[in-house]
Amino acid sequence: VKLWLDASNINGANNEGMTHSSSLSVWENLGDEGVDVTAPSGKEPVYLEDPYGGGFPVVNLGSNKYFDVSLPDYFSQDVTFFFVYDKCGNVEWDSLLDTRNTNANNYNFWFMENRFNSTTESAFRTELTGGWMYFNSVTSTPLKIVAIKMDSTGGIVYLNGVEKLNNSNLRLETGQTFDADQVNRIGQD
Repeated sequence: VKLWLDASNINGANNEGMTHSSSLSVWENLGDEGVDVTAPSGKEPVYLEDPYGGGFPVVNLGSNKYFDVSLPDYFSQDVTFFFVYDKCGNVEWDSLLDTRNTNANNYNFWFMENRFNSTTESAFRTELTGGWMYFNSVTSTPLKIVAIKMDSTGGIVYLNGVEKLNNSNLRLETGQTFDADQVNRIGQD
């Protein structure tokens, strides 16, 4: 696991010493890459201690709040993401995860919620799709579990265990990685 972000262990000490509604400038990477994610000044997401009850902390990315990610030694085309999120509002085009070229603003891949203020659609794209691929993101629970698997042959997007997209154009091309020449974001800018 190259990048493992766990809201129950943001600081590497099981959130010991953290307070509800505090800003987060660093989220410790529990994966084997050893590179933490950081938030630029003024863009820090917020730590919420237990908004759903049951002892589960949350990182609220909110509007214009995000973390930057750099995995300088990762060059593989094979990428798998798992994340849990809750749509906390209805803001047009809520970015959850993206990576793009810093010079041309070309998105290698991008996962979005709230297509055109929709309460029912999410979208995913890679440069090869030539545009957005949409899917129904209505669930019976507020928390959503997303899995995205991409390799050189294509990609699949799952929502709560149900396949939503499966397309050969949802793949990464050679050189589309999480390196320092890319803008890699968790959250919305």
